[in-house]
Amino acid sequence: MSARIRKATAAGIVAAALALTGCTASGWVPQAPPAAGSQAELPSRDKARNVLFVVDDKGKGVLIGTLTTVDGTQLQALHYTPEKPDGSKGQPQIVEVSKELRPGKALRFEEVPVQVSDPNLSAGHLATLELKLSTGDIKFDVPVYANDHQDFKDVWAEATK
Repeated sequence: MSARIRKATAAGIVAAALALTGCTASGWVPQAPPAAGSQAELPSRDKARNVLFVVDDKGKGVLIGTLTTVDGTQLQALHYTPEKPDGSKGQPQIVEVSKELRPGKALRFEEVPVQVSDPNLSAGHLATLELKLSTGDIKFDVPVYANDHQDFKDVWAEATK
């Protein structure tokens, strides 16, 4: 194979690889920002998506995000442990909630609603969240946002009616 054909083949492979990566020349699209919350899932195909806390300056607020299931599950409770401003963990809190999710359905936490209150829940920090499901527990860190954040003003207004 001649050097010319090798170079053309290599250039074609590089061009195809770049085209197939899904990269765009335009970059960031403001109308479609990435999700603000955290994601986690179980092998049983129960998934928590875009989960976060929205709180006021006293630590009172709501949990928002979505829990989905393929085969069905029961949300039995949730536990959260806020991160203190010094980085240490606060006291674990328990929210009793009982919601059944039928196969192929989703639950939006803000529709339950899941109310929280802990002075250590403060914007800019994390909280460890554990969703207690009949199919297993999902444990992950989620961000805490301020209630006056522009992305969550509507959710906050709805939650505090």
